[in-house]
Amino acid sequence: MPRFLLLPPLALLAACIASASAEELEHDVITLNSGERLVGELVDVRDGRYWMLLTDGRMVSAEFRSATRVEMAGASVQPIAISDLPLPDWDNYDGPADTKRPIAGGFDFGLNQAARIRFRTNSPAVAHIDLKAGGSLVFGSGVGPALLTGVDVAFFHDAPVHLTLSAVLGPAIIWGSLYPFVGAGTGLQIDPKGPVEVHIGLTAGTTFSYFAVSPDLSLSWVW
Repeated sequence: MPRFLLLPPLALLAACIASASAEELEHDVITLNSGERLVGELVDVRDGRYWMLLTDGRMVSAEFRSATRVEMAGASVQPIAISDLPLPDWDNYDGPADTKRPIAGGFDFGLNQAARIRFRTNSPAVAHIDLKAGGSLVFGSGVGPALLTGVDVAFFHDAPVHLTLSAVLGPAIIWGSLYPFVGAGTGLQIDPKGPVEVHIGLTAGTTFSYFAVSPDLSLSWVW
């Protein structure tokens, strides 16, 4: 969370402490709606919560709206209504906006050696569409290299694992002869945060003489 969001609640707490009448306390105390009292040291105010280190060494937190009174060691602080705090809607706050570029490029390494251009979308269903071109292995009546171009469509925008559908075409060499290969496939794209991702899938198609498949097990670097 951006640091500047911490300043308003901390400033309000400091102002209340400065204006409150002196009442010496050995520890900070937060009284909750349930009547429970948290006693210790108030160490932070963030994410819409008070964070307190209790006297027994445990770290706990309480939502602003769950506290009826906050008392600081050395002063008495009157309760602050959540509506008085200039905070965002914490329940709907999703953190910083996505800073990924709408168009990116990258490379695949593995059974497929390819370059790809990625077009990211704002759709909740489709995460991105990739154009790719490179070398693959095609298994038909024999095994041979192929130079394939194609497109990948990755679904489930916010998921760390995407279902992908693909279509490819290009020349393949099997048993020393050149065949055109056309295929379609599906797979999974494991896409954790960062530029590295893993592709697992299978493309099935035809060389117009044989049925053939092209497996995909590759590591990608997309930035």
